[in-house]
Parts: sequence; C-alpha cells; structure tokens
Amino acid sequence: MLLIALIPTLVTADERDVASSSVFGRPRVVARFGPNDPSRYFGLVAWRNRYLLYARSGHYPHADPNPRTSVWRGCDASLLTRTGEPCVEGIQGTDARWPVSFAHNAAFWVEDREIYAVGGQWGPGKEKRGLEKRGPARSFAGLAATPSSTIFRGDHPGCVDRRPKQRGTCEFDGRVSVASLNGEMLVYARANLARKNASTGVFGGRHVQVAPLGGGPFSLLSILGFREGGGPPVAGDNLYFGAVAK
Repeated sequence: MLLIALIPTLVTADERDVASSSVFGRPRVVARFGPNDPSRYFGLVAWRNRYLLYARSGHYPHADPNPRTSVWRGCDASLLTRTGEPCVEGIQGTDARWPVSFAHNAAFWVEDREIYAVGGQWGPGKEKRGLEKRGPARSFAGLAATPSSTIFRGDHPGCVDRRPKQRGTCEFDGRVSVASLNGEMLVYARANLARKNASTGVFGGRHVQVAPLGGGPFSLLSILGFREGGGPPVAGDNLYFGAVAK
C-alpha cells in the first residue's frame, strides 16, 4: 500500500474553484507499506513545530477486530524526517494505549498548544459509550493517560444511522475528524443513510454528519456539486468519510 500526499500550491480561486485539481501540486508517494499492512484513516496535525501523523492499524485486512492507533511524531510538512527520510520509515511508530473502541476512529487536534483526541463507538458493551474526548494534554503520552468523557451518545439529536441493527442510534463506525470553522470546533463523523447493507445487495449510503464539539445536534453535510446545488444526500450516494483539517 502507498501513502500519497497532495501538496498544495499557491493559487487564487473563488468558491467555485476550490475543489479544482489546480489547487494541488503533483501527487507524491511519501510512504510504502507492506502487502499485509491494513493501516488506514490517516491524519496529520501540527504539533510542536513539527507534524504528527497517525493511522488506524490492527489485524489484516480491515484493521479490525482490536484496532489500534499508530502515531509517528517528528514529521515535517512534506512527511519527511530531519534527515530527509520518509517519516513513516525513519521514525519508529508508537501505538496509543487506549481502548480498541476509541482506536477504531481516533482523531487528534491541537488547540492552544495542547493536544486532544476524540474517538469511540456506540453499542453493546461497557467500552462502547459513544464518541469520547481525551485531553487537554501537553504530551502524547499524557494524552493517552487522561480519562475520557462521552461527548456524543448514539442517540444524540440529529444523528443519522438507518441500519436496522442500530435501532435509530449511531454506531460511529467510520473515520472521525475535528476542525475549526469560524472559531468553533466541529466534529465530523459517519452517517449511514441506507437501511440495508451490502450483504443484502444494496450498496451505498455512507455519508458525513457534523456537530459542534461544544454541543448541538448533528446535521448531514451538504456539498456544492456533490448533488446539484448542494442538495440533501440520499441512500444511493456514497461519501465514505470526511478527512477535514480546517
């Protein structure tokens, strides 16, 4: 497996052009993973004048069951080490010491020079308490050691998961992102729009929903051009996850 970076170029674009390929430079391979490495859900946050790269890993091929959060610290903006090596190859990765339900979709963000994480699932079992928050902390080790608190239960207002097994509650079964918009921190999580899954021959329905970190209902993401005029998504659509940075 290859990890490919799209390096932004300096362009001037109006709102209709922000998704244009001209925004990005030539794709570049920044890491190579073995054929049985299931790493996925990569994320990148600025941390202490360098960058922290993270991913979900675990058992091949789906990084499940028992997923873990792998972290590489000390990368530069091009995902290289100080000596010019790809940071995934030149830096020993560290696995976060937290429950597998949190590692399923863990995401990091930095605020006021302190690091935070959010992750977790809703479902049977004492560990699946919904989306949980950890932090603030001044070190990665300190973050893993901080207690977590539930910020979104599966029955949070506005949350959409139409699969029968969920009985109207959200499992939060896909990637999560946290980003700031107009001074407000927002959480982006998976929505499931289809009532049937792939095993019954009905595909599609993955989407993204967003809610304020500080409280408020979820709403489905509306993307200009994804459906005409940014109209509401339907079960046939498939937006697998949102990797939102800012």
